[in-house]
Amino acid sequence: MKKFIRLLFSMAVCACLLMASCKKEHTHEFSEWQTSIVTTCTTDGEEYRNCSCGEVETRTVKATGHHEDENSCAEPVLCVDCGARIKDKSDHHKFTEWQVTKEPTCTTTGSRTHTCTVCNITRSEIINALNHNYSEWQVTKEPTCSSFGEQRRVCSNCKEVLKESIAKLPHNYDEWQVTKEPSCIYEGTKRHICLECSAIETEAIPMVDHKFGEWQVTKEISCDHYGVSERKCNTCDLVEEKNDGIKDHNYENNVCTKCGHSREVNVKLEEILNKNIDLKLDKKKFVFKPMLASIIMSVFAYTFYLVMITRINDKIVTVLSLLMCAIIYIVVLAILKIFSKEELFMIPFGQKIYYFLKKLGLYGNGLNADKMYTYKR
Repeated sequence: MKKFIRLLFSMAVCACLLMASCKKEHTHEFSEWQTSIVTTCTTDGEEYRNCSCGEVETRTVKATGHHEDENSCAEPVLCVDCGARIKDKSDHHKFTEWQVTKEPTCTTTGSRTHTCTVCNITRSEIINALNHNYSEWQVTKEPTCSSFGEQRRVCSNCKEVLKESIAKLPHNYDEWQVTKEPSCIYEGTKRHICLECSAIETEAIPMVDHKFGEWQVTKEISCDHYGVSERKCNTCDLVEEKNDGIKDHNYENNVCTKCGHSREVNVKLEEILNKNIDLKLDKKKFVFKPMLASIIMSVFAYTFYLVMITRINDKIVTVLSLLMCAIIYIVVLAILKIFSKEELFMIPFGQKIYYFLKKLGLYGNGLNADKMYTYKR
């Protein structure tokens, strides 16, 4: 059965191949190209053609681009196909030769024009300035050591003359001649003369050093005064002094054997300075009570600031708060009996504060007389 099916399939394939080989091949016969989309200067077009078998073939036609009339020089230049503006100036003018209407000079520009023989349009053009064309420098006056020279050159175009000065020559001086000898108190002078123009140049000669003799003692050294020596300049008699120092005292029983100087005062001062000072600070008086006074002052001042800030200017409130701080602090210190009577009198309005607190019974006659220090011998 399978063999029979295979045989039928092979026969069908052969029949199809035979029919295909017997069929006649078709050749397209297209019509003329027809326009489906018109081509313009700026956009592509499209054409098509048909075959009798129904086959359709198409092709794209590229944009032609703008075209200008080469026989016209009208401006602006328009496209002959679509009338679009191509450019402002035409390239097809037939101009005459350039005619110079203004000759250029070395410093000013010139101008020239030419005209189209077709449309009679005229165009102008600037001619650049020529710039000077100077000759070589010619010396008209030779320089000397006392006067400037001069040179000039001439422009071949406009005959302008350019002048320029030439620097002076250096002087030709002879040798220096001393006109005043220097000393140890005066400067000297010297001069030399130019051999060409007789100009004189003068120059100062620095002073020379003093010529001192040997040192001579004018006051002997002692233990109660300084010694002095001097020397004298042999040229100008200037006297120079120097301090030779002082001798040490030779003390016996605190008295100098040479000058009789006593050092008793110095000994007493050394004894006082060698004493030990034992400081006894009261922590309650100098630490805790001032801290308590600071806290009370801060509370009162801050409360005063909060109450008054809504009523008056903030700057005025700040100043008043600072004053309150000072007053409250001093009053609290007085109430806590940190100050003695003498110390309380030393502060501003201390006497009034003292008598006010005495009336209140806060201070008695035997006021806080604590000692800050004692001597230990």
